[in-house]
Amino acid sequence: MTEQIEKTKMDLIVECLGGLAALDRSVKELEAQQERELDALLTEEQKSAKTEIVIRYTHALNQTGQLVSEMERNIKSLAELYGASVWDWDSNYMAVFTPAGWKWDGKMLEGMAAVVPAIMGARKPTQPTISIRRK
Repeated sequence: MTEQIEKTKMDLIVECLGGLAALDRSVKELEAQQERELDALLTEEQKSAKTEIVIRYTHALNQTGQLVSEMERNIKSLAELYGASVWDWDSNYMAVFTPAGWKWDGKMLEGMAAVVPAIMGARKPTQPTISIRRK
């Protein structure tokens, strides 16, 4: 039963990574289309039209950027719940999970903790982190 739940969580993260890849492709397509239209401008009239084109695409790019940010936050939350890195082979995107650990004060060495147990007070717990990798 637990394996099925873990598989379902992983599948959900993979699905979200695929969606993130699709959003990133949309941003690139919008930027490419915008650039093609801007490159086609030759006259002064066309140069003034450039501003209108930039304004038209800026809204769509901003909205898509917000969707990307929201999806990344969701993927990171899901990966933290799953407790492991997840790779979406179709999109070449990966949610990289780094488990919580300990942060040491730079003035004290971890090797000394065995000799001087009081050094253990110098370490501080860290939170797990999740990053999104794009190939």
